[in-house]
Amino acid sequence: MSNWNGQGHPEVGEKVFINYSDFKVDDRIKEFEGKEVKVEAVFLCKGSTCLAVSHERYGIGAIVFGNEWVKPIKSDRDKAIEEMRNVFEYDVGDQKYILGALYDAGYRKTKSVAER
Repeated sequence: MSNWNGQGHPEVGEKVFINYSDFKVDDRIKEFEGKEVKVEAVFLCKGSTCLAVSHERYGIGAIVFGNEWVKPIKSDRDKAIEEMRNVFEYDVGDQKYILGALYDAGYRKTKSVAER
């Protein structure tokens, strides 16, 4: 899970998720798309925040220009809340709080009879 909430820039040592989906990128860094990577350095370049990242399989090998290409890694709790939100047809107030309370109380998605 990431300690970074997506605001500002992640700290060195933080694990983040790479998401280039909305951007055209150089072939040399496409291998990082959809991967969890570790931030090795944060620096300014041409007025933007740049990140040097590494992946255990590839080593250091990509410079990510701008925070719009990195996302915090979601916890299991956040993933479950997002899944639960997707099944609600109506807005029921502070859904994240309510669904988080359900998750914290032990409610989990179970397999249907057809899936077993």
